[in-house]
Amino acid sequence: MAGLGNIYADEVLYKAKIHPERKAKTLTEKEIGKLCHEMVQTLEDSISAGGSSVNTYMDSMGLSGSYQERLQVYGRNGEACIDCGTILEKTKAAGRGTHFCPTCQKNS
Repeated sequence: MAGLGNIYADEVLYKAKIHPERKAKTLTEKEIGKLCHEMVQTLEDSISAGGSSVNTYMDSMGLSGSYQERLQVYGRNGEACIDCGTILEKTKAAGRGTHFCPTCQKNS
């Protein structure tokens, strides 16, 4: 997904239940609507939490964000999916690392 960083792209695709290697032209109108909704919701949630301080990010006031504590797939390779218990995987899609649940995010 162009325009979103890795963290948010992984989280949005997971919440929308779309596999990261799925071709955009195969998405239904309903899936596109869900994807758009999850993009807005995820970014709003992250902004409310002060962003994601996965590495050393701090805002202009010197505060770290806390959204990284809510991450459901990003950086959780090898851990259990919070929805189904399947082990989360990491792969490369379009030249970037991406985390996903092979059960919740089917590639079809």
